[in-house]
Amino acid sequence: MGYDTRLYFVERHDRAPGDPCDYGSIIATLEMGCLASTVSDLIESKRPEKPAVYVFNENRKIKRDAYDQPFAVLDPAELLKAMKHDHKRGRIPYRRLEAAIALLDALIAGDYHNLTILAYGH
Repeated sequence: MGYDTRLYFVERHDRAPGDPCDYGSIIATLEMGCLASTVSDLIESKRPEKPAVYVFNENRKIKRDAYDQPFAVLDPAELLKAMKHDHKRGRIPYRRLEAAIALLDALIAGDYHNLTILAYGH
């Protein structure tokens, strides 16, 4: 991925009647900078053709990223595995992956229903 990535950690809720997307209530947000390798490949492979989930940020309903692409919708366990893989690969671990791994471990262990990660490119 050649651009900065923001990860939204959300609880995913079923769509309201007449709404084409599910709603994601934001638990946490992390600015990841430019990601590479396994995590980047995973994000691109999980990007749907049409928006599947939206969030409210700064009182705006957001369904697409700054490049007009729908959010990539990621399974927490799958993302954690990719992050740990990339974190081990580098001679100098990427500091933001370390924080993201710790946060994701804690959220997975927590009492969240339908925990989902959304990737936003900007």
